[in-house]
Amino acid sequence: MTGGSRGIGEKITLGLLNLGANVILITRDTASTLANPNFEKFQQDSLSIVSADLSIHSQTQSCAERLSNKVSHLSGIVFCAGGAVQNGNFEIISSESWLEAFQLNVLSSIQILQKMLPKLQVTGHSSVVFVGSLSSDEPGYLNPHYSASKAALMNFMKHMSRRFAKDAIRFNAVSAGPVESESIRDFANQIATESGSDGDSSSSPIEFISKTIQEIPLGRLGQPNEVADVVIFLLSNRTSWVTGSNWKIDGGKSRSF
Repeated sequence: MTGGSRGIGEKITLGLLNLGANVILITRDTASTLANPNFEKFQQDSLSIVSADLSIHSQTQSCAERLSNKVSHLSGIVFCAGGAVQNGNFEIISSESWLEAFQLNVLSSIQILQKMLPKLQVTGHSSVVFVGSLSSDEPGYLNPHYSASKAALMNFMKHMSRRFAKDAIRFNAVSAGPVESESIRDFANQIATESGSDGDSSSSPIEFISKTIQEIPLGRLGQPNEVADVVIFLLSNRTSWVTGSNWKIDGGKSRSF
């Protein structure tokens, strides 16, 4: 499990642990993960925490190699780590930020799968789920590096689903819409700050989130557990004939089929 220490990822991790799964959690924020009271009762038994910053190629490679030597088999992997360090429009996003976005959102998953695929093949009937974003096929005006990297992730998922169906490994994705989280609050704050610096005093974090909600037919932000439940469903044998699919969890926001 990558990116499983907060938000959607935390809910996925806790859901799996409460179902009795043994979880290896890769996180770059080890201290706060260890201090999380929700994880405390699992740390001596079914939860292992591995430290790595997946936005750094060398750390990801080292982490994948360590896990490959440690783990004999896997029944599933969830790739939830993702994001964009620099927010903004195309004109201000640096080439370094483009590289970092693709490393974190796409290449880290590839690096880990290159080492861990044999562990999934040993198990058979295993499942891999990528946590994506609606912006992968409906990009907005901001963060083109993020939306482009998530689109690449969906393409990669589809390739893997066809390539390894013969090994009974299923690959699926969920594309989450706007979810109540620390990330959306941080994004709203940054957008409001940048708007204010341009002399636009009409935009505030609350107004940004309100406008976002107006674009959602169900009239509210999603909750992390609502995405986590679908991910756990896709990991389970109840979806044993489902592969190569991208499930949109967005309150009806997406206009595409």
